[in-house]
Amino acid sequence: PPSQALVELRRSMLAKKREQRPATTAIVARILNAIARGQGINASELLAAAQDQAGLEKFLRDRPDIKIGS
Repeated sequence: PPSQALVELRRSMLAKKREQRPATTAIVARILNAIARGQGINASELLAAAQDQAGLEKFLRDRPDIKIGS
C-alpha cells in the first residue's frame, strides 16, 4: 500500500483549488525523494510550510516597501 506521505501528496496535487495544490515543484520533488529513500516524513507539514513560504514571497513581491533583514 502507498505511504501516508504519498497519499497526502497525491491528494494535494489533484486538488481543484490552486491554494490547496503544492506551491512549488521543488517541494513535490523533495517529498518524492524522501519517500524513495524510505524516510518517514510529514508531507502535510511540508506542503503547508511551502505554501506559507510561497505566500510570504508573493506578499513581499507585491509590497516592495516592506524590507526583511538588512
